[in-house]
Amino acid sequence: MNKKIFSLVGLSAVALCMMQSAYGLSSYVAKDPTSISDTDAYNWAYSKNITTQSTLAKANLGGPIRRYELAKMLTQFYIKVGKRAITPNPQCDITKYSDYATFTNEQKLYVYDICNIGLM
Repeated sequence: MNKKIFSLVGLSAVALCMMQSAYGLSSYVAKDPTSISDTDAYNWAYSKNITTQSTLAKANLGGPIRRYELAKMLTQFYIKVGKRAITPNPQCDITKYSDYATFTNEQKLYVYDICNIGLM
């Protein structure tokens, strides 16, 4: 089983703030994040293919999140919303993560992408 290492709500907010600051993506996120409901946030992310969960309940916004799940969402945000290309970074070594052995090939790609972006 994949290790659950993050709180989705808390860490996603921090990660989005990091992306806003580092990549100038502030126009894509509300000025006052407390004014956005879970439903609004889910609907926006689903419309952008940042999440592929078909319902808000399946998205489990209050639950824990795995490294590769966060990596996938942030990568999708970076590419689809920020419209930026990922540049390979030879320093990225995703094998250092304790949960690496549990990743599928697809999950490894997302974790590698987010490492290349510089957020993991």
